Amino acid sequence: MSRYDNKPTGDDPIIEEGDSHFVGFDTRLHPTLLKEGIAQRSENMRFDDFTATVRKGIDRITDDVLTVGNPLILPFQLGGSIPIASITRDGDVAYVTLANKTSPEIADGEEMEVEGATQTEYNSATHTSGALIEGRMYYIADYGAGDFTAIGAASNANGVIFTATGTTPTPTWSGDTVTTYTIWSRVLPFDGLHFSFPVFGSPTTPATAEVLTGQVGETLDIGVEYTITTYYASDDFSNIGGPGVGINGAHDGTVFTVTGDPDDDYQSIPTVWATNSVLTRSNITTSGLIGLVLDGVFATCLFSDVDTNKDYIAMATNLKAILVDPDNVGTTIEIPYGGSETLNAADLSDISQVNNGLVIHRGKLEKALEWDGNIDATLPVTITGITRVTTTATVTTFLDHGYQTGDIVTIAGAVETDYNGDQTITLLTATTFSYVMGADPGGSATTLTSLTGELSPQFAVIADTGLDGYLSMPKAEFSVYHPFARLIVPVRVLELDVTGITSSGGTATATTGTAAGTGIAHGLRVGDRVEISGASEVIFNGLKLITSIGDPNASPIGEYGYFFEFAYTGTPGTEVGSAIKAKVDVRDQFIVSDIYDHKTYDPVNNLFRVNRGSADFVVNFLTYQADNVIILCRRSIHVLSAITSSSLEDSNVTQITEEVGCVARKTALIVGDNMIFLSDHGVYMLGITTELNMRGRDVPLSFDIQDEFRALNYDYIDKAVAVYFNNRYYIAVPSLFQSDGTTPNTRNNIVFVYNFLNKKWESKDTFTGSANYIDNWVVCQKAGQDRLFASSVEGALQLWEENEDDEIPTEVGGSFVATEIDGRLTTRRYIGSGSHDIKRFNRGSINFEVGTSDAFTVTATSENPESSVTALTEVATADEDKHKRFRINKRGTGLELDINTTVGRPQIKSVSVGSTETQRSNKTFE
Repeated sequence: MSRYDNKPTGDDPIIEEGDSHFVGFDTRLHPTLLKEGIAQRSENMRFDDFTATVRKGIDRITDDVLTVGNPLILPFQLGGSIPIASITRDGDVAYVTLANKTSPEIADGEEMEVEGATQTEYNSATHTSGALIEGRMYYIADYGAGDFTAIGAASNANGVIFTATGTTPTPTWSGDTVTTYTIWSRVLPFDGLHFSFPVFGSPTTPATAEVLTGQVGETLDIGVEYTITTYYASDDFSNIGGPGVGINGAHDGTVFTVTGDPDDDYQSIPTVWATNSVLTRSNITTSGLIGLVLDGVFATCLFSDVDTNKDYIAMATNLKAILVDPDNVGTTIEIPYGGSETLNAADLSDISQVNNGLVIHRGKLEKALEWDGNIDATLPVTITGITRVTTTATVTTFLDHGYQTGDIVTIAGAVETDYNGDQTITLLTATTFSYVMGADPGGSATTLTSLTGELSPQFAVIADTGLDGYLSMPKAEFSVYHPFARLIVPVRVLELDVTGITSSGGTATATTGTAAGTGIAHGLRVGDRVEISGASEVIFNGLKLITSIGDPNASPIGEYGYFFEFAYTGTPGTEVGSAIKAKVDVRDQFIVSDIYDHKTYDPVNNLFRVNRGSADFVVNFLTYQADNVIILCRRSIHVLSAITSSSLEDSNVTQITEEVGCVARKTALIVGDNMIFLSDHGVYMLGITTELNMRGRDVPLSFDIQDEFRALNYDYIDKAVAVYFNNRYYIAVPSLFQSDGTTPNTRNNIVFVYNFLNKKWESKDTFTGSANYIDNWVVCQKAGQDRLFASSVEGALQLWEENEDDEIPTEVGGSFVATEIDGRLTTRRYIGSGSHDIKRFNRGSINFEVGTSDAFTVTATSENPESSVTALTEVATADEDKHKRFRINKRGTGLELDINTTVGRPQIKSVSVGSTETQRSNKTFE
């Protein structure tokens, strides 16, 4: 058919095409296929009332909630292992050459841990006793006794890093109480391939890799290459990337790199490793040490005071929790951790409100802390006198004081001010206690009126339950409170008391309880690895593989047994005692507390296991329809039903799907009848039916912007956090690289926003600079309305959707500056009449609203040929609602408009372009 047009070219009508409104953006579809109102890019925009408006800015309501000033940030968190090609020494300096420059970059100023050298002086050493070396850095990993403040430490506590200023701690310390290891300081600039550090002593040069003779339970370093120089029959390295069982010498010369999950303590332990096989570490390795905050905000949550109905933002720091009043951020309430307890970044901690108080979880190695929530709770006493021996004060009270060791008591009324203030006490008798002052006051306390002591509100370690056959709260990274007054806790470490161990014919039997109901039914399974400690017969201690479980008198046998068996070698005696512990690391179990008692757990009826035998593990729990708990695992989803019954013996776990799982605990939410969470494939939203089946999309909710989610750093995606606020789902995630485009990014620095009203992704929020990190979200009332807050580990607290500009830091720990928000809206690609022939795009128009000084530009970009022109530059001189036309004069098959704001918060209501077809011809194309 002829396409000849009998009208003159100048008479061709101009075809207008544009967007009369905006609802969201889509980066997946070709821009010519997008429907009206859908942009192909939206950064820092909101689409309320179908108008594209630059988002409101971040109000920095406090730089730092830490009362000590800027948080103390020291490099300590280990990065990945990097092979070292060689270490040579010149005097007291060791020079390192990396084996592979393409390994993760190590920035200048970082510090290193060196491992695997035969000459131990090169290695970052573990010390358990004796004098330390002046000038070398140490980390207190497990404090029990000894005065390290005498040689440069800030305090005697876990997590303290210090440079030794003397040669001997006071008093003497031993391996039973303290473990420390060196952190090497780099002294020369790092060029991407070389660095150096001070070395003490005179180790031989060059350094050589260590030779390992295996022993049962010994671990290898994940990611490090080993060579089997002498293979002994029956050794099995297949579970960590090496060869399986063979005869003597079968695997001599085999080289393999150890595989496994760094979060699983047993992933780098061979299935079998006798004492005869010899392995040579192929490389000495180094690990970068990055950004551990020794005093920062490690966890954040909403705390509602039931007595006053007042909302606070609870922020857990190293030594205390701080309650921030959003209506008066200058006034905070500090709740210290009693008993010299601490919280550290390495604890993988979490804080949440349970009943009327707060619970702080400190990972699988430390017991949780608890506060009753009573802000005004005091236990005042009258003091009859305070004496002292140098800096140790002894207090005598008029009546029984009721305090315990570790309590923090505020002393007041002494003329000698050294006696006064918050003091951590040691219980002596019912009417006396002591504490250590900062200086010797020179005599007993004197007073003009009266001496008083008052117990401060404080956290305390959750005590073990006193009920026989029950467990106390497990050590874990988090818990979830169910509305029916139960606490749901993942079991990361199951720690049991072993009442006795007998042995016969190479099989040891460890007892944890009896069929009569005393002691603990352990809930272990054949094939679990359990670590036994505290046995005087050392053969029984160490990592053991369970070969049998159960009790001959129990029913059903082997389901929840009261003993377990494992193999041993040697001739041990019989163990009886209360000091023996059995500990097993698990990731697929969880336990539910008794009703109205979050400290007591029934291991028989209330301990559950999901996806047994798989590589799956529990990530989070969501409560739904009062009687159910949804269990999100890494690769599957399950549901626990009938949780409201007084006994959970009839409750069961059923699988909903194994097609998708949750990768980041803090992204999972219930919104109406929908469950939304981040998976390996993006954000999923699944509807929940009354039968607790999953209905919904066979593609992710984030499918429209899936290319954006593919460009994230999935090595750190488990730290992503999300919140539901103002009909929107905000999810903060780590981009793949920092602003330089090459340095890997490890923290949440961008935010995607999904609008539930428009049912579209609305914006990708970005920030000028590279130091705005979001570690937690909190929705909290301010001035009677719910508002959105974000916190970072550095101690910053931000109020979102508030200002006309952003107040963000220019660098980590740096000062905050007011910064204009860079809004960007790229329209779909307009093609006029619908054909893909070349057209002339003559003109455009934009309908917008601006305030005084608001500024933006409009850039028109054509396709085929590709060409751009700045079509409009607008700087407002008054508050106006305007419509402007602009010339384009570009030829192409399609054209899009890119609107960039530079000042203020302009509102874009609609846009359009006009085009005419060119190159008309009477030729017929077939």
